[in-house]
Formats: sequence, structure tokens, C-alpha cells
Amino acid sequence: EASWQLEIYRQDDGIHLSGGLADREFGHWMKEIKSGESFETPTAILSVCEGDIDDICHRLVSAGNKYVNDGPDCEQDLPIIFNEYCTTWGCPPHENIAGIINAIKDKDFVSELREKNNEVKNYVYDFLDKHNVSYIKSIGNFIMIKSNKLNELNKKGFLVKGKYELMEDYIRVSIGTMNEMKLFCSVFESML
Repeated sequence: EASWQLEIYRQDDGIHLSGGLADREFGHWMKEIKSGESFETPTAILSVCEGDIDDICHRLVSAGNKYVNDGPDCEQDLPIIFNEYCTTWGCPPHENIAGIINAIKDKDFVSELREKNNEVKNYVYDFLDKHNVSYIKSIGNFIMIKSNKLNELNKKGFLVKGKYELMEDYIRVSIGTMNEMKLFCSVFESML
């Protein structure tokens, strides 16, 4: 009945889960609740399974099929939409999409990339901890860092984004290679 925004990550021996309806910042969704009114969120579907990521994804997608099938007749033949904009930056020739699909199918490649991404993120987390800089961890390929150095970093050639509603003091730093992030940390350190 609704899209949920979830983040799951492992820290030490624990698994952390947070979520709710997509917010205005990331889901472009909001609801105004007037005094005396209430709002109940739709049901969230959570699951565990024995197997791999494909097994749990299949289970969760299958659980949502009833909502798709119960939708209006005019929506029953709509295609699945793959939002690739940030992958091909608006230039989605067939070869690019085919390459993305093939890469996703290669579980060893995906696992290797995930390990590299986590290694680089942990390097940046350690750097930020060492310098007492506040940040928000993510399971994706970015980190939200509390900083007012957006313009200075952009002038130095780093493509960081900022001025997020409700998080105006944070910048979004995309994860690059280890060498790129070491350079980022070095430049960021000179601005502290």
C-alpha cells in the first residue's frame, strides 16, 4: 500500500533496522496532520530466511504482489520501471543497461564491490572519528558528514552535495576509490 524507506546495517554483532514511510527529502512524500487528527502508517512487511540475498528479495517482492494485483485495472499492465539516472547520468543506451544487469548477476563481482565500498567507508569513518566530526553511516555508497565546507570542497573539485531539508548542516559525500577518499580526507582535514 505504500513504499517504506528502510536502512539495515550491521555493526559489530548487531543488526540495526530503521524505517518508516519515505520522507520528503528522499521520497518526496509528506502528510499534514491537523490538530486532533491522527495518521496510521501502512503495514510493514519484514522477513528473514535461510539462503542468500536473492531468496529474501524474492520473498519480499512476492509478499507485495497482492498489493500490485489489488490495484486498479488501469495499472495492471504497467511495466516495471528501473531508475538508472544516477548510474548512467541520463544517458541510458542499451549497452549501459545490459552491462548493469550483467554486473548485478555476477554475485562475486557484487560481493567484491561491497567489500571495497565498506573498506573505504570504514577508512573515512575512522578519519572522521579521529577528528571528532559528526556523520551518519549508511549502507549505500555515501556518507552524510556534518560540515559547512560544501562550497570549498566543490571548488577543490569534489562533487559533494548539501543543503538537504532538515539536514542543512550536512553534506553528502559519495564514496570513491581508496585513493580518492584518502585525498578527500587530506583536503577535508586542512579545512578543519
